[in-house]
Amino acid sequence: MSTRAAPSEQAVPVIARFVPTRFAQRSSLRPAVMLIAFFGSVYALFATASLARRRHDQDTSSKLNAMYLALIVLYALTAVIEAFGVAAVYRSSIALVKAYFLASVAVAFIVTGAECTRLALLFIDKSAIISACFQGETASDPTATLDAVDIDVYCRALWNRNVYWDIGLLIFSLLLSVLFASIVASYLQQLLNPALTRQHQIQVHNFAAGSSQYNHPGAYPLGAYPPNPYGQPPPSAPPLYQPGYVPAYEPNGFVVHSEGEKSGQPDGAPNLFSDRHPHSNLTTEQREQMQHDQQQIEAESNTSNQINERTETVTLEPRRGNEGRV
Repeated sequence: MSTRAAPSEQAVPVIARFVPTRFAQRSSLRPAVMLIAFFGSVYALFATASLARRRHDQDTSSKLNAMYLALIVLYALTAVIEAFGVAAVYRSSIALVKAYFLASVAVAFIVTGAECTRLALLFIDKSAIISACFQGETASDPTATLDAVDIDVYCRALWNRNVYWDIGLLIFSLLLSVLFASIVASYLQQLLNPALTRQHQIQVHNFAAGSSQYNHPGAYPLGAYPPNPYGQPPPSAPPLYQPGYVPAYEPNGFVVHSEGEKSGQPDGAPNLFSDRHPHSNLTTEQREQMQHDQQQIEAESNTSNQINERTETVTLEPRRGNEGRV
C-alpha cells in the first residue's frame, strides 16, 4: 500500500511565479519539454564550439580570453544539463524534473551574467582588443601589402561585428532561457498536481461530446409521438379561453357601456358611445328567442292576410229577367 501523500491543490509558490496557472491547465507538456531539452542541448553544443573557435582563431586580450574560457565551460555544462533534462522528462520523475528545472534556471542566470560581463569587457578593453588584433594581423603575414591604416580599419570593423553578435546572442539566450524555464515549470506543476490535466481533458471531452443534459440515452423518444385526440389540447399548449371571462359577441359591433362609464362626460350629458339599440343588454340566447318570436308573429300575420283575401265576400246584382216575375 502506497503511503505517498496526496498532491496539493495549490501550485508550488516558486514554480507559480514563472508561469500562469491557466497555462498549466492544458494537455500534457511532456513531449514539448522533451523537445525543448533536446534543442537546448544541441544549441549549447553549437555555442560551445563557436566560442572555442573565436577564442583560438583571433587574438584577444587576456581578460577577454579568460571570459571566453568561462563561457565555454558554462555552455558545455548547459549542454550536459539539457541532456539530463531529456532523460528526466522521459522517466517522468518528479525529483529528476525538479532538479532539471532548478539546474536550468541556475545555468540561465549564470550564462546571462557571463554574457553581460563579456559584453561589458568589449567596451572596457576596446583599445586592447583592437591592438591585439592589429598585432596579430601584422605578425601573421609580414609581406602583406596592407598598410597600418587598413589593418586598423579592419580590426575596428571586426570589433563592431563582435559587439553586434554578442548583443544579439545575449538577447536571444535570455529570451530562450526564460521561455524554456517557464515551460519546464508548467510541466513540473502538472506532475505535482495531475488533476489539472485530467480536469482539462474532461472539459474538452464534454465540449466535444456535447452536454449530457440533451445527449444521454433516452433523452428523445425513439418512436412516433402519440396521436392527439380531437378536442384535446397538447400538454405544452396554453389552456383555452373561458367563455365566461370574455364579452359576448355583439352583431351590431357596438360595445355596451353605461351612461356614466366614459370618463370626461359631465353628469346629465348624453353618452355618444352608448348603444342605441333597445335590446343591447340582452344575451345572445334571448336575442335569438326574440328574433324567433318575431318571425313567428310575421308568419302568422302573413297567413291571416292570405285567408282574408280568400274569404272576401262578393256582392252580385240580380238578373234583369227576373225582375218582372217578382
